[in-house]
Amino acid sequence: MDLLSSPAEWEDFFETRVEKKLRQFMYETGHGKKSFYVDVKNELVTYREMRIYEELVEFPDDVIKHAHEGLWDIYNPIDGVNLKGYFVRFVNLPLARRISPNKIEHTCVNKFYAIEGIVTRASLIMPYVVEAVYKCKKCGSKNVMHVDISPTAKLTKPYKCKACNDGRRFELLDGESKTIPYQIIQIQELPENLSVGEEPRTVLVILTNDIAGKVFAGERVVVNGIVRLLHKGDRPIMDYYIEANSIEVLEKGYDEVKISEEDKCKIEELSKDKNLVSKIVNSIAPSIRGHYYTKLAIALQLFGGVRRTSSDGSECRGDIHVLIVGDPSTAKTKLIKWVKNLVPRAVYSSGKGVSKAGLTAAVVKDEFTGKWVLEAGVLPLADGGLAIVDELEKMSKDEREMLHEALESQIITIDKANIHTYLRTRCSLLAAANPAYSRFDRYEPVTSQINIEPSLLSRFDLIFAVFDIPDKEEDRKIAEHMYEVIQFGGKPPEIDIELLKKYISYARKYVEPFISDEARSKISEFYMEIREKSMEGSVAISVRQLEGLYRLSTAAAKMRLSNRVEECDVDLAIEIFTESLKSLGLDLTSDGVDIDVVYSDTPKTKRDKIKVVVDILRELDEVRGVNIVDIVLHAEKKGLDKADVEEVLDKMKQIGVVYCPKYNHYRLVDV
Repeated sequence: MDLLSSPAEWEDFFETRVEKKLRQFMYETGHGKKSFYVDVKNELVTYREMRIYEELVEFPDDVIKHAHEGLWDIYNPIDGVNLKGYFVRFVNLPLARRISPNKIEHTCVNKFYAIEGIVTRASLIMPYVVEAVYKCKKCGSKNVMHVDISPTAKLTKPYKCKACNDGRRFELLDGESKTIPYQIIQIQELPENLSVGEEPRTVLVILTNDIAGKVFAGERVVVNGIVRLLHKGDRPIMDYYIEANSIEVLEKGYDEVKISEEDKCKIEELSKDKNLVSKIVNSIAPSIRGHYYTKLAIALQLFGGVRRTSSDGSECRGDIHVLIVGDPSTAKTKLIKWVKNLVPRAVYSSGKGVSKAGLTAAVVKDEFTGKWVLEAGVLPLADGGLAIVDELEKMSKDEREMLHEALESQIITIDKANIHTYLRTRCSLLAAANPAYSRFDRYEPVTSQINIEPSLLSRFDLIFAVFDIPDKEEDRKIAEHMYEVIQFGGKPPEIDIELLKKYISYARKYVEPFISDEARSKISEFYMEIREKSMEGSVAISVRQLEGLYRLSTAAAKMRLSNRVEECDVDLAIEIFTESLKSLGLDLTSDGVDIDVVYSDTPKTKRDKIKVVVDILRELDEVRGVNIVDIVLHAEKKGLDKADVEEVLDKMKQIGVVYCPKYNHYRLVDV
């Protein structure tokens, strides 16, 4: 094999093509930098008529070795800098050389590629022995064994001593063996690159030396390295892994969308449209008729608020969380799935089909190292974008409990198996769920039929209940709309989807509205007005909903591409907030409003009933407990019926306030 590449050729490349950059690197070597990065697309491709680049991708082992040796031969006598032991790393490969994990095949083996994916798992950084020093127990001489870098590599003792040619018993000298930092990560196909029904492939990546520990679970990366075959024992079936030369972290979420000058002109023109809000709403899932306020909620969620940091360092999230709960066949799933079209970084999951890591994260045992490693779930993988979860109620209770911190603080704290860290979940959550008994009972409170913990419901800025109610006129319009969609594909969206996607990305990237005095006053007045309508012993609206109103108002301003939150934005926020609560059976225009009906499992009316039962139990207290018959008799005199008493006693048993000394007898725990 006759290669143009050689140490001398690379020394010439460094001193002619990237001389200024190299001098700067030599100056910075005292600041902890261990690698010199070569921009392949801009610095190497045009060198020697592409021959060195072509040899790099076809014969990477030889060429990378030549590049290292060429760098090591460079010495600056003025600065006294010796680059021996430093690394050459290649970044920014041409797009033609960038592939996804699903595209790796046998022709890629031992070739140099850029593999794009999302980090789903990352091990701890461990020492890896690359040169094992063994001491011969017969003559005392030392034998060095070189170890290949591979997930399945093993330490192998010398067959016999090289000095005495006889000794066969050896002792590994840990202190004299050479080790390097070593980490295994796992990357997976980007969700948006998968076609329908395609299973995402995961591939192992080996990071060594100074690039170990540079990326974390949930980050989107491009791994530049050599594709290798992974041997698993004596089995003929093999897999692939990547021996990384470098790793690049991709831009976050909406920053990935490229917007041209022509696009900017169209965006500015669209922002001045008087019917902007209705056009955006009608362009979301146009094949689904109706759901105006639900689609408006999704639109505001896509634009989002502004993340703000207070003077004490605490953060107030800008991401908006939306929950849709509805009857079967109300297009919930179709609607939330469609939203993926507008978001450059969206991760979808459904019910019990979620991975081991679930919505948050899990600590699992790595099959190669035997160590516990961190595996990211849906929310960390969606960091910087949108997490879409269908059938939220089918997630395990433990999984849903872990969502509290992830949604409000937007981090997940991990403290398991000696792993103490956290993952960021700076994303919005769009979730859908079904009523507890499959379909809403129109004669029961809506909130009592949502089988999700009230503490979790309170993390959502907007909750919409969607009903399937027979209506002759509306049913006729739906039938006509469905015919038009099936026969002719339906009407096109009022705003082209690609333009809307760029419009949203532009707003999120460049528009950061401040709240005007008029807007602040309007929100404050609304807050105080509703607080005055609170039922005695309860509240009609809390600070959490107040924060949500600020987020929604800011999102409305961003929708207009305005850097100032005006009164019209507050009006829109109040309108959709009111409609959200109205769908749940809570009317803010009436007196005696209790927000706990929605966000607590013990609203004011139920707390009053509990107080009545507690007073009865204290009054009739006996060591063997009070018979339920006596409790009901006394409760009926105070306006409670048998069903109320049984419901209250069940609730009190659940929270540990009462116990049963004997069957159907109840006693307070604290008496």
